[in-house]
Amino acid sequence: MIEDLIICSLSEKSIPFVAQLAALCLVGEKITENAIKDAMSYPHNFIFVAKIRNDIVGFIDYSIVLDNAYLNNIAVSPLYRHKKVASALMDQMIRGCIKNQAKTISLEVRKSNISAIGLYLNFGFLKMGLRRKIYSKPTEDGIVMKKTIYI
Repeated sequence: MIEDLIICSLSEKSIPFVAQLAALCLVGEKITENAIKDAMSYPHNFIFVAKIRNDIVGFIDYSIVLDNAYLNNIAVSPLYRHKKVASALMDQMIRGCIKNQAKTISLEVRKSNISAIGLYLNFGFLKMGLRRKIYSKPTEDGIVMKKTIYI
C-alpha cells in the first residue's frame, strides 16, 4: 500500500479529475461531469476518491437502497494499479455499507476484466450469473457478482 494514500469523499472541485480518470479507465463508458454532479446529489449514492499528494489516482461510486448496495464504478489510474489503491477503495465501500446496514453488495464486471474479477473474489464476492452482450465498445458479456455482508 502507498503510504501517502488518502480516501475521502468527492468534492465538487474534484469532479473534472474524476471525469478524466473515468474516460481513461472505464472502457466503453462515457461519464460526464454533469453525470457525476447528478450522482453526488442523490442521498443514496456515495463517491469517494483516492488521493496521493493531492492527486486523484482512483475513485469508487456505489449506491445503497434499503439493505442492498450496488457498485456502480471503480477506477484506478494505470500508474497506481496493483498498489492496493483499489483495495483501499473497496474497504471504504464495505465500511460504508456496514454503517448504512446494507446486507448485500452487487456488481457487474466485464468478463475480460480479470484483474477486477480477482479483486472482487478476494473481497468475498461470488459469481452469480452471466449477462450476455451487456457491454458495448466492444460487445462483451458481464459477470454478475454478489457479496453478503455479515453485520
